[in-house]
Amino acid sequence: MLEVEGLHGHYGASHVLHGVDLQASAGELVALLGRNGAGKTTTLSALMGVVPASAGRIRLDGEDITELPAFRRLRKGLAMVPSGARVFADLTVEENLQVVRPRHTDDPWTVQRVYELFPKLGDLRNANAKNLSGGERQMLAVGRGLMANPKVLLLDEPSEGLAPVVVQALGTLLGQLREVGLTMVLAEQQHRFALRHADRAFLIEKGAIRHTESAATLEGSGALQRYLGV
Repeated sequence: MLEVEGLHGHYGASHVLHGVDLQASAGELVALLGRNGAGKTTTLSALMGVVPASAGRIRLDGEDITELPAFRRLRKGLAMVPSGARVFADLTVEENLQVVRPRHTDDPWTVQRVYELFPKLGDLRNANAKNLSGGERQMLAVGRGLMANPKVLLLDEPSEGLAPVVVQALGTLLGQLREVGLTMVLAEQQHRFALRHADRAFLIEKGAIRHTESAATLEGSGALQRYLGV
């Protein structure tokens, strides 16, 4: 569903991605793990088109999207939930979801379906986003991503700053999204949380993938100590 080959990226003159290779099959959840500054967010931003790729290829469901701007990648089925649960603070919950309202009535994700997945958001539909708790804002950020009807959902550090009980609820959500067949790329520093829910993991260091292994076997392989220092 997602194929990334030899992806390079720059921030100005700084070369930050060095030939990233990453794949995610349909319905698979893959984790992108690395220390702070390793290149996780930059990788997702390059996939989304926010950081331009200077070399390499990105294919979504077999189609080359490397040269497409971010808004066209979104329409093709690639969506991103940025770190920090960034939402439109002065809009209501429902307005935040309607911002990316589907163009077609037969699209699978609707506001009502998001409310069914997140009943709490339905209760808060008329509340301003700035008045939500951290966990509620994270739900809203994920719900807004789903409203784009993605084939692949990129999640950047979704557990960051959340209380343990909210992180547990987030894990339940990831399980629900896997049940409906959504392909996901989860960038995380909390490796235990990520490995608990992922099928495979890619370890990134200094902007390059250094190790790939199934999530089930990675914990005891020694690679976590080598590349994450844990």
